[in-house]
This record gives sequence, C-alpha cells and structure tokens, in this order.
Amino acid sequence: MILFLRLFADCETEEQAQAIADRVGLSLHRLAPREFAPPKRYWKISSQFEFTFTLESPTSLSFKSIIEASSGGWAHQETGVEMLAIWSRHGDHVFLTPEVGWANVELHEEAP
Repeated sequence: MILFLRLFADCETEEQAQAIADRVGLSLHRLAPREFAPPKRYWKISSQFEFTFTLESPTSLSFKSIIEASSGGWAHQETGVEMLAIWSRHGDHVFLTPEVGWANVELHEEAP
C-alpha cells in the first residue's frame, strides 16, 4: 500500500512555497514523509504551488489521521481497501496551513 498526499497552496514565490512545505512537513512528521517532491508552481493557476508527499504507515488509520487535520470539507470515496478523499477550502475550514486551498489524499495498492 502507498499513502499519497497532494495539495495546492496560494503563494507567490519559491521561498514562500518552501516555508509552506516546511510547515506541512512538520504537521505530517508523525507519518514520516519518505518522499517529498519539491514544491512547484501549478501550471493551471500561477498563484499556487503544488506539494506532494508519500507517507509512511500506509494504513486506513493513517489515512483517517490526515483527514482529521481539518474540521471538514472532505469528499470521500472508498473501493475495497483503497481510499480517496478530496478537500476544498470553504467556510472556516483549514487543512494543515491556511494557504492550502485544495488537497487529495489516497491510500492505494502500489503499482507492480
């Protein structure tokens, strides 16, 4: 199994993106990010950066702990042991850091 998190956050510069990545990494420390792609500007929306993490402990419990990092805003989908949730900022919900506007978390089988 693999536990994958991708999020998009509002920021203008690579320095701001790195600061957000550091804060998100601290929030996820209990899941020991084992792979982290450097933040990159989102090609569709130039005022946002994309952040990707692959996390240790790929279990449904770890998946749920990520979901619980926000007070709401998630849409869920489950297929057998695979889980997917998508989060969009609305109302007063915040996920990991205030700059995050959209995120998805997936728990799925690793490709052979």
